[in-house]
Amino acid sequence: MAILRWPPISPQEGPERNSRDPLRSLNRLATQGVVTLDSVSPCECRDSVEQIDMHRRIWQVTFGGISVAAIVTACGDGPTESRPGDRGIHVARATLVDTVLVTHSLIVRVQDSAGRPAAGVVVRFEAQPVANPDYSGFFDYPVLVAAVDSQRFTILATATTDGRGGASVQTRFGIRAGPADLLLRVPELGFVDSVRFTITPGAAAGVTVAPRDTAIYATHGYTLRAHARDQYGNARDDPVAFTLVYGPVSADRTTGAVVASAIGRGAIVARSVARSDTAYVSVVPPGWVASQEFDPGNGGPIGLFLMQLDGSGRQRLAPGLDNSFIPQGFGWSPDGQELALVRGTFVNLLTPGGVEHALVEMSNAVSIATRFSRDGHWLYFALAYGSSTQPQGLYRVAVDGTGLEHLGQAGTDYFPAPSHDGQSVAYVSYRSPCGVDTCIRVLDLSTNQDRAYGAQDFLTRGSHVAWSPTADLIAYVSGPHLMLVRSDGTQPRALADNLSYVKWMDWSPDGRWLLVAETGVTLFDIQTGLRLPLAQFLSYGATAWRP
Repeated sequence: MAILRWPPISPQEGPERNSRDPLRSLNRLATQGVVTLDSVSPCECRDSVEQIDMHRRIWQVTFGGISVAAIVTACGDGPTESRPGDRGIHVARATLVDTVLVTHSLIVRVQDSAGRPAAGVVVRFEAQPVANPDYSGFFDYPVLVAAVDSQRFTILATATTDGRGGASVQTRFGIRAGPADLLLRVPELGFVDSVRFTITPGAAAGVTVAPRDTAIYATHGYTLRAHARDQYGNARDDPVAFTLVYGPVSADRTTGAVVASAIGRGAIVARSVARSDTAYVSVVPPGWVASQEFDPGNGGPIGLFLMQLDGSGRQRLAPGLDNSFIPQGFGWSPDGQELALVRGTFVNLLTPGGVEHALVEMSNAVSIATRFSRDGHWLYFALAYGSSTQPQGLYRVAVDGTGLEHLGQAGTDYFPAPSHDGQSVAYVSYRSPCGVDTCIRVLDLSTNQDRAYGAQDFLTRGSHVAWSPTADLIAYVSGPHLMLVRSDGTQPRALADNLSYVKWMDWSPDGRWLLVAETGVTLFDIQTGLRLPLAQFLSYGATAWRP
């Protein structure tokens, strides 16, 4: 730490007290750990440094590896940290540089307009706010003050000068590293000045690496950023080394440059001062998707966006549908030219770069989910609430807006998922005997009847369903489990057993990958079970793969 001290050092402290060489004097003081403000008079050294602007000089002094700026002021106007005898407020002793959460004394001396000690005047020590970097519109006070006999640190303290014009308080640094200003006022004499402190990080407590998770394409790369930090998150300048733990990527040990070589999941450890943090990367297949972004705070819809699976190429498609707490979804036409979606009582079609137009209006609210048939001729959806003219349940309509028809029984059915061959549709149902625990049913379109599976008329228990576009394979969610099963109920297998609140699922056009929207969006390889979180989609919900 660096200390500023006044009155001057006595002659016994060194023969160079009155040296005309300011750098020599400051170097001597640096070895003692003390900077005396009047140890170098700008007037005395003017001749030797006359080629340099003397209005305000910053002398760089080093104390035990900490760099400190000691201000030396010219004889004219300028800060009042000047030689004794000048009018104003003078810092007599202060610890200008130290780590977070330390307490030190601060002594100032006040001299009146005649340069005499100003006894019995009140000095105000006022902490100055700085903008909080984490919360817009909020402020922090990086240094607080308290009376010398108090432990109550606040943004304001006062002290009355003694017979020598001296006044003392305590200062306490906050938890954020960086500059901290304290305003000094003597209202009675009209003096105002300030002291700047530098708060340095505390002891190393961990390492922070960024991005913590990301998604990229094979042959692409990015660079990790990492630093050691104290317990309050302040960055330290200790060296960091990067090491690959696993995955189809390489990582430069010094720079943190990462390059992907194949699809998969990777992990890289950043180490510094015997501490570490881990960064992850998903190397994903190429693809474009439509995805709905939500406000990460209140869950409100921000909009529908077209973007690549690595988060690039983002462009707005349309306003959002509903908040993130409501399961919802949409689907692409097989040729990728139109996106089907629901708003209120309307089923709409949206052309990227074009307009969104209503295809059909229903008599009541439509469940916020719709999908195209595999041949692109039909749109499937569900009426959330029935009316006298249109019963509750499943519907389909031709893409030209004609041929609207109700499918199956009336009831609380939703999330229809047409089959790959256009002969059936799987859906979620509340109808008896499913009740609170919803069922996955399969409706054969040729008979308009649900399939029977032994003694039951439903395939399995579940809350979401999506039929593969290329095979007789149904993905469904049952509690925390992500499952695959054939439509006849055979060959069930699990892809995951730790899902949370799933809001939508959609397949890749080739039937290899399954997109699952829950807390963010995750990509599953149905052949290997590989799980690839899409970090760029953390605040997104329903996502549909564009053919």
